[in-house]
Amino acid sequence: MPKLRTAVAVAVVISAATAVPSAAEPTLQPPVACNEDALKDAIREANEHGGGEFWLTPGCTYGITTPASENTALPAVISEITIHGQDSTIKRESAEDFRLFLVDSPFGDLTLNNVTVRDGRAENGGGIWVRPASSLTINESKIINNAAGGLGSRPGGGGIDNFSGSVTLRDSMLSGNTSSSQGGGMFQDGTAKVVRSTISGNTAGDTSGGIRNNTGRLTVNDSVISGNTSHGRGGGGIVNANGGTATLNDSKVIDNTATHASSIGGGIGNSGRLFLNRSHVRDNRTNGKGGGIAQRGNDAAATIEDSSVTGNIAAAAPGGIYSEEGPVRLLSTIVSDNQPTNCSGSPDPVPGCSN
Repeated sequence: MPKLRTAVAVAVVISAATAVPSAAEPTLQPPVACNEDALKDAIREANEHGGGEFWLTPGCTYGITTPASENTALPAVISEITIHGQDSTIKRESAEDFRLFLVDSPFGDLTLNNVTVRDGRAENGGGIWVRPASSLTINESKIINNAAGGLGSRPGGGGIDNFSGSVTLRDSMLSGNTSSSQGGGMFQDGTAKVVRSTISGNTAGDTSGGIRNNTGRLTVNDSVISGNTSHGRGGGGIVNANGGTATLNDSKVIDNTATHASSIGGGIGNSGRLFLNRSHVRDNRTNGKGGGIAQRGNDAAATIEDSSVTGNIAAAAPGGIYSEEGPVRLLSTIVSDNQPTNCSGSPDPVPGCSN
């Protein structure tokens, strides 16, 4: 669906009589005024006109004190909207709990460029909630310090909850987010792609400090999953659950932690289909088993190619790769220097892994 370009001052003004500017002479549009009402009006007007594109005031902090709906700061995005942040910030500034954005189905399609979304708090999707059949694209932006209570039917997604929609995170940061249950950074059941981005310093009360790929398809390209923590069953960095497919290409899963004594998978916990290509799982820790990677489940399978699993630590063997069920295939992959063992002590032996 083509976008209607949107002129914005205090509110969005769209005129059907305005001529479409040529590529050589773009129209310079005034930014949305630096206050929450102007931002809410801009989104409403864009929705009313079937979509739009607007710029925020450079460096402005849009502090939201009154939510547009019961659980969401801004009007739901129900059309194709692009927001150019220009180093601006959108944040919750209220004792009341609410997320910042809701991208709602079936036509919601939000693109955020160069903006920080922070301090949201909701039952799920503390920063952004993407509903089924909707889309979110984040470019050169930060989703930070958001929180999910994780008490309802969708237990998590401190930064982002992707409920059967599509999410792309490109050249961005998902950091410092928390969930009382699962997916401190992201909880996702749809399609998610992480490109040249950092998922760091996120925390989950149960599993998947960084990302929980619940039943969806997750692709991570040229990115870093680091410094995330889970305090329950495991998966300090990533959990790929039963029914999920996760593929990591040219990426690093480093320095993540699973703190509970019964946890498995300091770096990655896998119960679905996991593929690692030219990627490195390094210096992760668990107080349970499988400091680097842990796998369990009847439908679980992992293929690790041209990669390495090194320097990971577990309280109980093995420290590198723990496999309880399902095949683990190592192709041109190094598993070394893990403590107390690399793969020895795994209930299911890992072919090609020594010690």
